[in-house]
Amino acid sequence: MILSLLFLNLFVGVVIETFNKEKETLSLNSMLTNGERDWINVQLLGYRAKPQVRIREEQHNVSCFRNWCIKITNNAKFDTFIMGCIILNTIVMGTEWYDINPGINYVKD
Repeated sequence: MILSLLFLNLFVGVVIETFNKEKETLSLNSMLTNGERDWINVQLLGYRAKPQVRIREEQHNVSCFRNWCIKITNNAKFDTFIMGCIILNTIVMGTEWYDINPGINYVKD
């Protein structure tokens, strides 16, 4: 019983290794040099990175108003509020109001 599980595990490992080799060969990655592979890996790491820019408050009390604005804009509720304003503005701009005259061009060319 244990011997059959060992051979089954070995067989699955060989099948997976063969599949990975064939996939590498068919994708033409085998033609890349080591430097090119390193460059591709660095590019992939750069695309996966999700940096977040945070403006730090000044330690000196030069501008209390600036520090207050930074505190507000770094808050997650501020982002939600701004997104809500954008969505509400889009809905309002997309609606038609009562007694609109279709013959008048409201947009200046």
